[in-house]
Amino acid sequence: MVFGLGVLRAVLGVGAAALAVFAALMLLLAGRSLVPPPEPDGEPLSLTTSQATGVWQDESGGSLELAADGTFVSRNACGDFSAPADDARSRWTDITRQSGAGTWSRRAGRDGGRDRAETRIELRFTRDGTSAGYRARGTPEAPLLWTSVGDPNDGELCVLRKTGRSSGWAS
Repeated sequence: MVFGLGVLRAVLGVGAAALAVFAALMLLLAGRSLVPPPEPDGEPLSLTTSQATGVWQDESGGSLELAADGTFVSRNACGDFSAPADDARSRWTDITRQSGAGTWSRRAGRDGGRDRAETRIELRFTRDGTSAGYRARGTPEAPLLWTSVGDPNDGELCVLRKTGRSSGWAS
């Protein structure tokens, strides 16, 4: 009888420790999902096409120029770029900077948590079909385009600020 009680205590002891580790892990994961991902300062912003056109620059000097005719040029701009599904880059690497040209579109959206109007800018590169999307935020005087890079919970943001200049590559 004493032998059986010792075995029972050992099993329950190990089980309780495993249960405690499992519970702590679940709390950590639940806490991570309850904390909203970071966003840049400012409120969601609705931009017209003319407000969206122009040069946008990131903190590392990359730039994105949106032309009024729906074309764009990206020069090492930051973003969360998605290669087409058949492209090996989409499976093996995070594409966080991209250069090239293509088309862009503006669409109205809603900021999910606050139900406020915001503009979303969608890019598609002509060369290979890589795509990216940005959300507008800030004020009309100081607008910015932004996106999370990779997992939104990791906190890495790409922020492009409007420069007010134009390179003149498109009219």
